[in-house]
Amino acid sequence: MVLKIGKSQFEEIRRHGEQTYPHECCGVLLGRINGEGVKQVRAVVRCGNTRIDSPHNRYHIDPRELIGIQRQAREAAMDILGFYHSHPDHPAGWSETDLAEAHWTVILEQSATSLSSPPSPVPAMTSVMSAAFAMAMFGVPERAPKDMSPR
Repeated sequence: MVLKIGKSQFEEIRRHGEQTYPHECCGVLLGRINGEGVKQVRAVVRCGNTRIDSPHNRYHIDPRELIGIQRQAREAAMDILGFYHSHPDHPAGWSETDLAEAHWTVILEQSATSLSSPPSPVPAMTSVMSAAFAMAMFGVPERAPKDMSPR
């Protein structure tokens, strides 16, 4: 399954990561799954990182905020396609914490195998954003591609 994200949404996530640095940013990807199974992102919703103990390397989205985003998606005839978060100053890829705390992924499509997104104009953000897209897309971490750089 492919995740398609427009340049404006990609830039929004990149800006979010830059604005919250050195803390992790987090948010929700809204959109639709088309007839070919492609996840088309139509909106990016920023969330507050409610972690107070270590926001530089952990994130948490308040469940009340998530319920509001679910309502927003439903009212706009969209679905939650996934989540994003940054890994400031850390490599792109699944951390042990990501693996342990990826509870929502059981709802996501389990057959995701590829990722399609525009190139990052800021090379330093590539690692941050790649980790974010990987977290959003892959319900089965072993199946995530080794190179998760935006394409």
